Amino acid sequence: FKFDLEENKVSSSYQQDSVYLSEPIFVPNPEGELEDDGVLLSQAYFGKDSETKLLVFNARNMEVMATVSTGMRAPLDFHGAWIPN
Repeated sequence: FKFDLEENKVSSSYQQDSVYLSEPIFVPNPEGELEDDGVLLSQAYFGKDSETKLLVFNARNMEVMATVSTGMRAPLDFHGAWIPN
């Protein structure tokens, strides 16, 4: 979920039955002007499919922009930091 600290509320979220997300990583848009200009990358386990996929979210509204299939199940250990270069 995305929490708005000024409004003190959840402003957007993602939820789907039997889908378990890892810790997301924020990748800023190098030409962005707002703090949430960019995407979130999150490894997700789709329980009904028994498959791990990479989800790319629009950081502003948490809408899925892309889903990358791996064809297998992987542990949810997607941690780290985005290093642009």
